[in-house]
Amino acid sequence: MDLDDLLRNPEPLSQAMPSGQYYSLRVVGDDGGPDMGVSCQKLLEAIELRWKYRSPKTPCPTHSPVVPPPTGESSAAAARPEAGAECKAATEEDRDGGPSPDSTEGLSSPTRPLPPFEMVEGVVLYPGQKVKPQPYSVYFVDFNQLQAIVEDGPCRSSCRSRLTILEHKYTMYMNLNYELEERCSNLSSGGGIYTTHKVDNSVRLSTAMFARDLLSFIIDKAVNHGEDIVGATPEGEPLSLAHFLEQRGIPDPARQLTVESIGLQPDTNERFDRFDIFSKKTTRGGPTSVDLLTLFLKRDGVFIKGRYYGELCRQLLVRDQRKRPFEATEYKVPIFGMNPKEFTELAMWVKTHGLSSPSNRWAIQIPRIEAIRQIYKCKDLQEQLNNIFLPLWEASLQPWEHPELSEFLNNTVVFNVISDESTHGKVLPENRPPKKWAWAVNPPDIYFNYYIYANVFSLNQYRREHGMNTFMVRPNCGETGDLTHLISAYLLADSINHGIQMTRNPVLHYLYYIHQIGVVCSPLADNGLFLGYANNPFPTFFKQGMRVSLATDDPLHFHHTNEPLIEEYATACKVYKLNSVDLCEVARNS
Repeated sequence: MDLDDLLRNPEPLSQAMPSGQYYSLRVVGDDGGPDMGVSCQKLLEAIELRWKYRSPKTPCPTHSPVVPPPTGESSAAAARPEAGAECKAATEEDRDGGPSPDSTEGLSSPTRPLPPFEMVEGVVLYPGQKVKPQPYSVYFVDFNQLQAIVEDGPCRSSCRSRLTILEHKYTMYMNLNYELEERCSNLSSGGGIYTTHKVDNSVRLSTAMFARDLLSFIIDKAVNHGEDIVGATPEGEPLSLAHFLEQRGIPDPARQLTVESIGLQPDTNERFDRFDIFSKKTTRGGPTSVDLLTLFLKRDGVFIKGRYYGELCRQLLVRDQRKRPFEATEYKVPIFGMNPKEFTELAMWVKTHGLSSPSNRWAIQIPRIEAIRQIYKCKDLQEQLNNIFLPLWEASLQPWEHPELSEFLNNTVVFNVISDESTHGKVLPENRPPKKWAWAVNPPDIYFNYYIYANVFSLNQYRREHGMNTFMVRPNCGETGDLTHLISAYLLADSINHGIQMTRNPVLHYLYYIHQIGVVCSPLADNGLFLGYANNPFPTFFKQGMRVSLATDDPLHFHHTNEPLIEEYATACKVYKLNSVDLCEVARNS
């Protein structure tokens, strides 16, 4: 059967196209040069190091948060690549044995014995814990061993050669099979990337809306709800929204407010290597812009208590569910760890405003940023860890006592640590427990990430044993600064966001490929922050076979349509010359 007969065959495509019709490539006789033997031994050592930090029942890093749409049986999970048998078994166990995300059924029996738990050197442990996270002393040794491996000269040469071969294999494959792939794709009954399930794995809730939608919401509140009490005057009198705007020189918001006047879009002629400068550039409207965004995009406040923010998020989630049936999200909500009630207040806010959605799962974002530490105060790092994780343990041990937080955790899938990687903190301290880390000094990423990983590890062990869902660790790393953050994430993380600095070290790059560690890329956001769009390594990662996906990060600042994820895919398609099959593969990785 030749190509034309194949494409004219009226039988189903799956029957009409045996795999033998495609050219497959196999590299033979490549020993990698004289250094390959030593390099392979070092790579095996690095592989064994990562597996020391993986749980025997580690959830698959690509575990889908997507609930299938009302019609049809397809889901994002069905479109994903096969993971390892271990990950797949864990995923099936969680799906079959655990509760549904939106209920606490089976967890409300107060007769279940409550094992005590304690914080030991910054990590929560419980009696009878079968698998414990590696202690910090072991992590210190492993981190330094891995750092020596990735800087080894012969190993760098061998890995660079392998990565080049992988990229050339993709190019050769496309040269041989491009026409057949395109013609068979056109015969498919699917709608391409528009009807392929995809997940926006990295998007902040406070910047998830389209700029025009936020502007319309502000104007609607100002025009139709100007009598709302949003604050107090210096004399203690109630301050209405209308007077709030008049004090800031906006008596006629419908005419005066624009996207440009609020300053939501940063200057595209600059690259921002510091988050403090970026924050100033995204509020170019001055103090008025800051006051408006604080009022409408914050969930705290004495008077409004996040009501406007909740209503805006509710509109966003309803629109996502109705108009984007093939998209799902993992909206990031911040937890600073400044007081033990923070998680409970967040869960209550989510419950009060009805923000649970079958197309969304929550990501807990933990900022490690100097400016935030100057605003909020704790005694030491140990207190911050207590404020973050002890409420989660209480809700896991006694879900009937904390129904709102328990329901929120059932809809949570990942912990995300963000930081300014350009700041200091490249050396891992050998012996300094969190209780001895003064609050005035910001800990290094590589130190802070260990305690997030270790506490999530222990919490996952307990929740898995009792039929509850578990969490992943996905830090933002590799955006700028030193490579130590990427080295730490290789040991500790399930997947990462950004990772654009990975190309600086071929050994680390190749290790991420070997383990298929997920890399969530946001080229449009990086274009406004660190790296020009054309220079982004996303297409290189994809051609080399890495598990990469696309995400929006901050649609409010970096996107110009009300379909930001489609905008991300469409831009990548045009600039990086990706076809529909490539885009569907990227969506599958999400």
